[in-house]
Amino acid sequence: MSASTESEQVDPTNVGPSIQKTLKPITEKKLAKFQEEQRKTGVVYLSRIPPFMKPQKVRYLLQAYGEIGRIYLAPEDQKVRQRRKKFGGNGKKNYTEGWVEFLDKKVAKVVANMLNAKPIGGKKRFYYHDDLWNIKYLPGFKWDHLTGQIAYEKAARTKRLQMEISQARRENKDYIKKGFVDRILQGSQDNKLGRNKIGDKNMFNKTFSFSMVDSDELEK
Repeated sequence: MSASTESEQVDPTNVGPSIQKTLKPITEKKLAKFQEEQRKTGVVYLSRIPPFMKPQKVRYLLQAYGEIGRIYLAPEDQKVRQRRKKFGGNGKKNYTEGWVEFLDKKVAKVVANMLNAKPIGGKKRFYYHDDLWNIKYLPGFKWDHLTGQIAYEKAARTKRLQMEISQARRENKDYIKKGFVDRILQGSQDNKLGRNKIGDKNMFNKTFSFSMVDSDELEK
């Protein structure tokens, strides 16, 4: 298996048309070789990515311990990044967690045990010198497990988003309907109150007139 380049930091489940066109029938020999290479690989999990560290830097730091295959870092939520930029924070892309494939699972296990909770190190002026590795070896975990997991989570997020949109539409519809009914009821009450005021005014005028007549008659 050839090591992937840094530019391959994309959704592992996404296979573009250009890749699909280049696919060719694979022989049994090549398939057996590929499966054997896959069997030898090991994946480590990074539960925390130092602030604004890019996939290229992760590869650069870890390839010193062994040959690396693929890397995938999960980007932070876009809303979090926008909110940080809005309040004057760093606008660079941040990552929350990651997976790194070593071509030799024995190396992957050794690297995880050796580096976990240890400072990244390097030169003292290195930006990530004091950051700690949060790395764990995943026994029996292969890259296709990751693609399946990401595809499942992506489908779950899509379904959850659709449900939220549907709920928001229902609430908006109910709000508009309630507002319309409230306006009708308020209008009815205002009309009734207006009629009552007119009636009270007429009654006051009648009483006042009646009182004036009584007074004149008493003077006579």
